[in-house]
Amino acid sequence: MNKRQKGQIYEEKAVDYLKDMGYKVLDRNVYTKFGELDLVAMDQETLVFIEVKYRSNGAYGHPAESVNYHKQKHIINSSKWYMMVKGYSQVNVRYDVCGWHQGQIKYYKGAFSYGS
Repeated sequence: MNKRQKGQIYEEKAVDYLKDMGYKVLDRNVYTKFGELDLVAMDQETLVFIEVKYRSNGAYGHPAESVNYHKQKHIINSSKWYMMVKGYSQVNVRYDVCGWHQGQIKYYKGAFSYGS
């Protein structure tokens, strides 16, 4: 199984988790000139952009730690493009990270923001 296939499995698990939490998943794997948005969902009245990360071991830390400043900027720029194209304005926005490590999920609401 390659890295992309493994990523798709964990994104699917993240979708199930989000649905169980009451989120409405709007889009998956949205590609922009700034990068990819893994998941886009609504959490009540908040538009949420979710980065899904997986690591098989802890040699390099928890997967959520890999969402560094550089990656955050790509996600933020991609989210701005997404909102413009989809016509979202005057909406609450949040950036979450869903990390999978050794079969366990860690979900970070509001993991970063525009000012990060």
